[in-house]
Parts: sequence; C-alpha cells; structure tokens
Amino acid sequence: MINNKSFAPLVAIAACMAGLFAFSGSDAKEAPPPKPGAKIIDEITGLPSALYSATLNSRANLIYLTGYDWNAGMGHLLVMDGWTHKVINQISSPTLNASLFVDEDTNTVWAVSNNGGSPNGSAIQFSGLTLKVLKTVPLNGVNVNVVALNRKTGKYYVTNYSNGEIEVYDKQFNHLTTVPDDNSSYLAINEKTNKIYVTNYWDGTVSVIDGSTETIIGNPIQVGVAITPNDCYKTSPWPYPDCTNYDSFSALDGIAVDATTDRIFVVGPNDGTLATIDGNTNKVISTLHLQEGLAFAATMPELKLALALNWDRSTLSILDEKTEQVTDTVQVGTPDSPNCLRIQWDGGSCSFWGDVASGVTVSADNKKIYVVTAGDGSGNSPVTDPYAASKLIILTPTQDNSLAPRADNQ
Repeated sequence: MINNKSFAPLVAIAACMAGLFAFSGSDAKEAPPPKPGAKIIDEITGLPSALYSATLNSRANLIYLTGYDWNAGMGHLLVMDGWTHKVINQISSPTLNASLFVDEDTNTVWAVSNNGGSPNGSAIQFSGLTLKVLKTVPLNGVNVNVVALNRKTGKYYVTNYSNGEIEVYDKQFNHLTTVPDDNSSYLAINEKTNKIYVTNYWDGTVSVIDGSTETIIGNPIQVGVAITPNDCYKTSPWPYPDCTNYDSFSALDGIAVDATTDRIFVVGPNDGTLATIDGNTNKVISTLHLQEGLAFAATMPELKLALALNWDRSTLSILDEKTEQVTDTVQVGTPDSPNCLRIQWDGGSCSFWGDVASGVTVSADNKKIYVVTAGDGSGNSPVTDPYAASKLIILTPTQDNSLAPRADNQ
C-alpha cells in the first residue's frame, strides 16, 4: 500500500523546480552585459603649464610628463613616483619640445625634440631619476613632429614636420632611411605584424609601412575627408584661403593599434570621427561620428577597448571593440566654449578656453589610464586662473551595468 503522504515533500520540490524552470525560460528578460567605462581615481595639480604627454616606466613605476609652454618659450620634463604621484625631479629648457620614450633595460628616457620649432631636431638621452643628460644626437634637417618606437626591432619612426616624410633610426638614433610622404602626422606600430600606420593630416588617409623593407604597402587607406583642392595648403598660408573645405575636412591626427585584434583606430579632429581599420584587409570597418575636437587615441588590448581623447571638449570616450560602439564618455576637464575648435587654431570663435585634454596613455597591465591636460595657455597664475596649469588625471577602467534594465523578477 502506497503512502501518499510520503510523496508530499517530493511533489512540493518538483512544483518549485517547475516554477523556476518556467520563469527562466524565454519569457524571462536577462539584464544586458555590463558596459565598459572608466572613472577618475586621482587628480594631480600644481604642475607646470602646457604639459601634453605622459610616458610610463612600468618596471620602475615612474611617470614622465613633458610639454612646451609657447608663451614662456620653455619646455619641461618631469619624473614622478608612480605610487605617490609626487614629482621626483624636473628640468626645463627652451629647446625641450619632445616626444618621450623609456628604455626600461637601462632605466633611461629619450626625449626626441624639435628644439622649440627648429628645422634641426635632436634626440636626448636622460638618466631615469636624476634627468641628467647622458647623450645628445643631432637630427639635422628634421623638424620633429611625432615619434613612435618599435620595441621589437629597436627602430624609431619620426614624422618630419618640414616635409611630411618619415625618418627611420636605430635605437641609438643612427639614421637608417627615409620613407617618402608629404603630410604625415601621427604614427602607431603593430609590433606583431611589423607594420607602421601613419595618418596623413591633409589627405584624410592612413599609410601602411612594411617595417622589414621600410616601404609603403599599396595605396593609402582613405579614412576621412581630404582637403580640397589637393595640396591647396601649400599655395597659401593659414587660414588657407585657397582651400574650400578647411573648416570641415577630417584633419586626421591621433592613431592607435590593438595588436591582439589587428585593429587600428584613427581620430579626425575637424569632423569628430573615430574610425576603425581592419589591419588584415586594410579596410575601414566602422566610422563613428562623435564630437569635433577628437585629437588623440590609445588602446587597452587586454580589455579590447579603444580610447579617444577630445582636445576641445576635454572628454575621454571608451569604445568597446566587440560592438564598435562608444559605451562611456568621461569628463576629464573643463571644456572650451561651445563654438571653440582650437585644432584649427581659430581663436576668434573661442570665448573661453578650458583644461585642454592633450595626451593619453595606458599602463602595461591595462589597469590605469593617464590623461594630461595642457591648460588654457594663458600664462596666468593658477591662483587667479584655475585652467592655467596642467593636470594629470588618473582613471581606472570599469564595468558598469548600473543603468541596465532589470529583469522582471528583480
């Protein structure tokens, strides 16, 4: 004889489980995955004005800042403790207008400088802590614009502001060769594929250099809007009256590579575009229209994120590579006035200049983002003008689902 009461607990459990399975079926709504973002964790003030880049020594946990104050005619180089964010040493020189590169093996730093706008640049090697000059190499005929280092091959690539060509040097800055070009701007390197990507400011294109032969591969990639008519900037000085679209062409500048996904990210300051190139096909796969003033780019390969820094709006946008969508925009300083677009040096439309976000870099472990603001360039006292001096803003990446719609059972 079966005792029905002995099955009562089992029936109750089965009913409960059935209810759970029914709820977790197709009718239930799941919360979307968290969106990548960033938040500010520290802000360092009291720095010299007109700093525009940060470089890191990950092994020694040091931060290097550099910039050039055109009002004072003075360049600065600072080394900071990465733990305390205190300045360890600082030097200034009227010829120090440089891109910085750290040699972690020797604990030294190279400053590749255009010597305050000179057509003859120089590469200066400093000790990592004392900032004592160890070596100076003249770069004759090179008005240094932007520099990139391939750490695997030990080659430096320098865009020459005077003629737009790309100069190639070994690790001790012995000249190796010249890659022909006429309007090169920024560079980024994929060390896995040994390819160098160069933005061409006026043409709206990106050139790809084969690092083994130092030659340009195929035709430049058309990424943005070119100046029209072609080469009109060569026939007349600023504000380039011979150019018909000076206020709207892309003016490609910042570029960054994610070697893990073989994607290249390019920003256009004039039209506010953030474009993604597939490094395997050399085709543009996405173009987002954000906001005018984008000037710099960086990547966080471990998180599959790209960063775009806006010079005029002082914002940092986070792009999720998986979706090719911007998932967060962080205010890292006070923006300029709404109609101000200083990337075109049009000071007449600027009623107010803010902090000016001028450089972005990422720690080797992808756990911190460093943003440098240059300040408004007024030369005023920071006491009377809160935007006169530079700042170092430190952020950390986040995964934010606080705004995600909640499931029905929550």
